[in-house]
Amino acid sequence: MKIKLNFTTLRLPYKELCIGKIRGKISTHTFLHTMPIKNEHTQVKDLNINRWTLFFNSPEIEKQFREAYFKKSIRGFRISFVVVTFLYAFFGFLDYYTSKAFFHEFSIVRLGIVTPALLVVLMLSFHPKFNYFWQTLISASYVVGGTGIVYMLITNPANIFYYGGLFLIFMAGYFFIKLYFIYAVFPGIVILIFYNIGTLFFHPINSVQIEQLIITNTFFISANIIAIVALYNTKRMEREEFVHLHLLSEQQEKIKSINESLESNVKDRTHLLETRNKALNDEITRRKQIEKKLIQAKYDAEESDRLKSAFLANMSHEIRTPMNGIIGFLDLISDPELTKDKQEHYLDIIRQSGTRLLQTINDIVELSKIEAGELIVNTSKVNLGKTFTYISQFFSKNFKDKNLEFKIPDKLESFCINTDSNKLESILINLIKNSLKFTNQGYVEVGVEALENMLNFYVKDTGIGIPKNRQAAIFDRFVQADLSLTRGYEGSGLGLSICKAYVELLDGEIWVESEENKGTTFYFTINYSPVEITNNKTQKPTKMTDHGITKKQYRILVAEDDEVSYNLLYTILNNDQIEIIWAKNGVEAVDIFLKHANISLIIMDIKMPVMDGIKATNEIRKIDKKVPIVAQTAFALSGDKEIALEAGCNDYLSKPLKREDLTKVIEKYLPLKNKLLP
Repeated sequence: MKIKLNFTTLRLPYKELCIGKIRGKISTHTFLHTMPIKNEHTQVKDLNINRWTLFFNSPEIEKQFREAYFKKSIRGFRISFVVVTFLYAFFGFLDYYTSKAFFHEFSIVRLGIVTPALLVVLMLSFHPKFNYFWQTLISASYVVGGTGIVYMLITNPANIFYYGGLFLIFMAGYFFIKLYFIYAVFPGIVILIFYNIGTLFFHPINSVQIEQLIITNTFFISANIIAIVALYNTKRMEREEFVHLHLLSEQQEKIKSINESLESNVKDRTHLLETRNKALNDEITRRKQIEKKLIQAKYDAEESDRLKSAFLANMSHEIRTPMNGIIGFLDLISDPELTKDKQEHYLDIIRQSGTRLLQTINDIVELSKIEAGELIVNTSKVNLGKTFTYISQFFSKNFKDKNLEFKIPDKLESFCINTDSNKLESILINLIKNSLKFTNQGYVEVGVEALENMLNFYVKDTGIGIPKNRQAAIFDRFVQADLSLTRGYEGSGLGLSICKAYVELLDGEIWVESEENKGTTFYFTINYSPVEITNNKTQKPTKMTDHGITKKQYRILVAEDDEVSYNLLYTILNNDQIEIIWAKNGVEAVDIFLKHANISLIIMDIKMPVMDGIKATNEIRKIDKKVPIVAQTAFALSGDKEIALEAGCNDYLSKPLKREDLTKVIEKYLPLKNKLLP
């Protein structure tokens, strides 16, 4: 919001702004606020100035006016002084034609006295303090120049041109050289007095002389009076303009201040409105979120109620069905005429029903422990080879009955970790049972891959798969992939929920990848602590003889800081053809390569302590350019392979290592008699 000031329409009451005749020292603020603004016929008394000198009565205002007047007039003054000085000297050449008898004398006055005096004042105008004494110097210059013309006029009164010269001096003094009113009037009167005194003093007094003096004085005095009146009005208008401009400037400053204040108020109000609008929007958003959460909570409650109802119906089915078999066949087995074969058959059905009932009860009890937070982790040494052997034997009959292939990893007898054996076995058994239940042809495969600080297990099947819309919910409690009344598979629907709880207890995560009618793969990871191998059946690396000669055909240097990863490599590669040497960091790898001859191949981990695999490869390449070096890393970022190959590695493998990939690389560089894979 802007306020515009129209100066021509501004009217301020005189009585309110100017009380009486203000004299003496007043402040600029007081002076400007007591000054009425009139567009025409402003009186001298209204301007608070001396009516005779036209100086402001306030020294402070007078000082401000003089500073402003000097800045505005200094350039014009210099130009006028250059012109005046030039003309004063130039008219000296005319003296030769108009006053030839006095030419030499007049030249001294013009060029020896007046012109140098004018030039001195002109040069002083460039002095930084010239504004303090410039009016005095100009007035003195006015007197000097006028006195010179008066001297020439008195000396040669018959030369009428000098009368015009004196008129030019008066005009220059009053209007051209920027003098204040009183500073222009006083020198003009002084010059006129000098003229009369000089005329009377240097010439005999007679009637003709008196008559001529009266005539010339009439013209000179008239010219001075006209110039004084004109200059008076001009200077008064200049001072009036100064006052009006200053008052206008102050009013504009006030208007600017008002505008800034209004703008500030508008900004503050706008900011306040924006803040309130934001708060209102936040409140609306918060209420919408609450409403959304309430709707979701209502939906979740309804879904939970539906799932629990489905679960209770399922539990009823899972308990009543085996109980029905147990009670029913117990009644039948009491028949005395029942043959022995039928008794054995009925007893087998009762045992199966009891096992099914026990499994359901165990699942419910285990779920209760999970929800109560009573599960604890019992860490112990676990041999993965033995774990998989146990699982294979546990499920051998089930897979044989369904004519399915069961694939488990081999050569893991030396792979030992610290973890909870019962929970790990329970996770694997639940996942295998799940795959076995939903797979009618093909195979179920169980595997494990060693990463940096965790193991990645998977259970893969070629079963019916899981619909996309059910994959996110199958790990929830009371949830199954198929909740319909016509589902054809038994089970409590708690197995995967229990698996998820166990995996999280072991600081891992579990997820599923599945496609309908093509199969399902469950993955889960667990943190583990590697342990030293104490199993007598675990073969340690063959020690070198003093001469560095062994009975085996090839020698592989494995640079690997992680013991479990080394054990995996050792388990896969160790046979009667290959001797394995272990280096736990890059420095050891370089040292072993220097000390032992006949290294057939190097498997180099990129990330190792002390010295990484890239630096170790560079050092080895300084010694031997031909030995094959295979890089391996668990990071496998973009560009790692190129960096390894550029450092001098011949090949590259990323973790988790697959046995097939590793053996292919080994067989690529070592001409083994017997292949590593059968």
